[in-house]
Amino acid sequence: MPHRSSVAQPWRMQASRYRLAGNECVICKNVDFPPRRICSKCGGHDLVEKQLAGEGIIETFTILHTAPEGFEGTTPYAIGLIRLKEGPVITARLVGDFEKIGIGKSVKAVFRKVYEHGEGGLIHYGFKFEIVE
Repeated sequence: MPHRSSVAQPWRMQASRYRLAGNECVICKNVDFPPRRICSKCGGHDLVEKQLAGEGIIETFTILHTAPEGFEGTTPYAIGLIRLKEGPVITARLVGDFEKIGIGKSVKAVFRKVYEHGEGGLIHYGFKFEIVE
């Protein structure tokens, strides 16, 4: 049986998905995204929510010409590792002119449709990143 997402799951994850919110360790000031229950750097439990700026640098990227099942109509598309200004490195889709994408380029988060479950299904939105000119 195929995996189905419920309305409750996106609702629970809305802070990290829809507001680009992570958390910061009160002890060592490390920032994690997505939020965690334990600091990935020092193991501390005293964490506070941190709104991230949505700005970063492309560490590396690739352009995909063959998509996984369910995403066949979206090729070609670019995916990159983005080092956010606050420190975490995340994987994200890169949008815009492929000719402008490059390692070391500055990017900013944009809110876009990510995918849809079947025809007329639940639409999932999230962040993608585009080059800052």
